Amino acid sequence: MEQNVQNTPACAGGCSKATKIGVAIAAVALVVAVCAFILHMQAKKELAVQNGLRLNARIKLITEAVEMYRAQNSKLPASLDELVKYKTSSGKALYEDPVYDTWKTPLIYKVEGDKFSVFSAGPDAKEGTADDVHLGK
Repeated sequence: MEQNVQNTPACAGGCSKATKIGVAIAAVALVVAVCAFILHMQAKKELAVQNGLRLNARIKLITEAVEMYRAQNSKLPASLDELVKYKTSSGKALYEDPVYDTWKTPLIYKVEGDKFSVFSAGPDAKEGTADDVHLGK
């Protein structure tokens, strides 16, 4: 089998048939790898959007449960755990799901006077950083 590697980079007329096939297979493999990478990145982006929507929905539900607690008790709960422990007249908890974010970190509940906020510290689990998740963000 003749192998002329003088023009290998461009394979311009001097490559054997086996070399040309090998280059073609390598090119196809590269295209497949790039496509797989792009699909992976798109799937990651979609998952992040879905997680964000779920987290916003959870924060909204907890915020509504805090408001219900306030309406029934004329005060804000001391912690989010009270929402799970507190039973309504029907015997159900105001909020039954775990009070954690997407990253399995407890949601943050802050009370200042008669105002409160519920939010997530985000993926880095550090409060006060750019990735914190507040309702609607």
